[in-house]
Formats: sequence, C-alpha cells, structure tokens
Amino acid sequence: MTVKKPKKRKGRYSFLNDFKLNEANEYEYTGAVYELEGNIEEQKKTLKNTLMLLAGIALALLLAGIVPFEGMMEAFYVIIPYVFEVGFAALLISAAYGIYSHDQLREYVYKKSAGRVGIYGPGLMGNSIIRLASSTVFLLIKGVGRPLSTMIYYLVLALQIVLEIRAVQTLMRLKYRLVKERKAVSE
Repeated sequence: MTVKKPKKRKGRYSFLNDFKLNEANEYEYTGAVYELEGNIEEQKKTLKNTLMLLAGIALALLLAGIVPFEGMMEAFYVIIPYVFEVGFAALLISAAYGIYSHDQLREYVYKKSAGRVGIYGPGLMGNSIIRLASSTVFLLIKGVGRPLSTMIYYLVLALQIVLEIRAVQTLMRLKYRLVKERKAVSE
C-alpha cells in the first residue's frame, strides 16, 4: 500500500501545510506558536476591556447611522468614510476577538489577528478623522439644518474617536513571544 504524499498548498490555505500526520495517524501542528507576554490573566482582562471599548465604537457607529444628520443623507464624501469605518471596525473587532479567544496563537491565527491590528486600527482612526473633516466641510457649505441632530452627531463622533484612540493604543502595546518554533519536518 502506498502512502499518499500530501500536496503543498499555496495562498489562502497554505497554513494547512503546517499540519502533519504523526505515528498515531493523527494530525499534529508543526508551525510556530505565540502567546502574550506577561501575566496571561491580566492580559486577558485588558483584552476583555478593549473588546468592551470596541463594542462602544460599534454602538457609536450605529448611532451615527441613525441620527438624522444631513451630511449622512446627502453627501457622498461623508458617507464613504463612514462605510470604511464600519468595515475597519468589524475587522478590528474580529482581530481583537481572535487574540482574546486563544491562550496560544498559532502562526496563522497570529498573522490574521495580532499581525493586522497595525493596519485595521489606523485605518479606523483615519477614516473617523476624515469623516469629522468632511462633516465639518458639509456644515460650512450647507449650514446647520437640524441643530440638535448635528450636536448629537458630533458628540457621538467625538466619543467614538476617544474610544478608538484608547482601544487601538491598547491593542498596539500588546507584546507577544514565540513559545514554539516551526518544526523542520522532512517531506
């Protein structure tokens, strides 16, 4: 009976190359493993608080979409940064949850979560600042139509930016250490 040689995967599923059959005919992970530095319980508590901040950001984005601010209804240059904010917020929440839900991060999980926080966080904050600027430009061009709605919109946006700064700073400060290096497995 011949043993089938597993095919080498490329691209999206390349992480499957890190799983090898052992003598017991079970798959074993042979890739690198990372974990948070410092006290794990303390780091998990920090990550839980950061997830709460990210939930606040999601709520602020929902409120920004509900408040009847004229710029969100009429100006594409206000709506486009908002759409990007929603996308980056979802990606950042997903990455933070990926870090929180694992005690040890396999290399492919590390790359998709901790490795991308440096992209998603600044992307979210940058689009928030762009939306703030474009909303202000809209007000300068069109004027204030509904003062109460405008005030609520800006308060929610300011709160969102403060929450973003805190959450992204916390996620960017997390340090990881290599627990297990990639095994050199002969093919």
